[in-house]
Amino acid sequence: VVLANAQDYSDALAGVSLARKYKAPLLLNPQEKLDVRVKASLLDLKPLKVVIMGGENAISTQAEQEIRETLYWTQDFERIAGNDKYETAALAASQFPEGCGVAIVNADDIPDAVSLASAAAAKGYPLLLTDRNSLPSATADALRQICPTTVYLAGGKQVISEELVEQIAEATGLTSDQIRRLDGKNRYETAACVLDTFHPEFCKMYVVNGTAYPDALAGAVLAACQNTPLLLIPPQGPTVGSHTEKYLECLAAKAKDEIELKVIGSQEAISDRCILKMKHLLAKK
Repeated sequence: VVLANAQDYSDALAGVSLARKYKAPLLLNPQEKLDVRVKASLLDLKPLKVVIMGGENAISTQAEQEIRETLYWTQDFERIAGNDKYETAALAASQFPEGCGVAIVNADDIPDAVSLASAAAAKGYPLLLTDRNSLPSATADALRQICPTTVYLAGGKQVISEELVEQIAEATGLTSDQIRRLDGKNRYETAACVLDTFHPEFCKMYVVNGTAYPDALAGAVLAACQNTPLLLIPPQGPTVGSHTEKYLECLAAKAKDEIELKVIGSQEAISDRCILKMKHLLAKK
């Protein structure tokens, strides 16, 4: 399993690709101690390897000790921790081969980042973190080490500036055509743009409430492990005339067969009424 902090999602974002690499679930835990629900999941999963994302400010020594005591049957523990979240993500990315694609997201822009994290992980690409205007040194070093063939960015210029794109080009030697920005007017349009880029054809799709980040992060790994798209939807579902409604109708029109819909989250996150509406939109006419 991969464990990350349940309050600061930056380490978890970097952990999505790592979880996909190990074909492992991603669990979110408080910093101070082992949550009883996480403990129950660990006992059910019975993992033989544990990867902890972040330093003691993310998952404390006490929490790690409780995890070790719970998983008494294994000593295979690894903590991936840098001096900050950017270095932690870079250390995770170092476990991926040179010449692969790379996803870069603004560490403070979780909505756009989740969509790209899942899609990139499905392709076996690591995810790196950045600020809006300045490329962190750890991220730049990781890019030079990986020598990516393509870099994917999540979000518009308000989250990743053109100045930053130039810094990425300088660090990688890539042309503007090889640095692809995936963005829309909001998180839901960005999610659809990511799906169009990474999953042009599919017969199954996961959907998750675009404001429920814990659900989205856990779902990002599940979808990635199955090479299945993950679509963020508004809490109220696809409203009339919305981009999400039009996107689902477009999917139904071009799909050869009816698309299977998988929902991540409780009824409070995505209501039964919302599910029925999405199924209606996806139904072959």
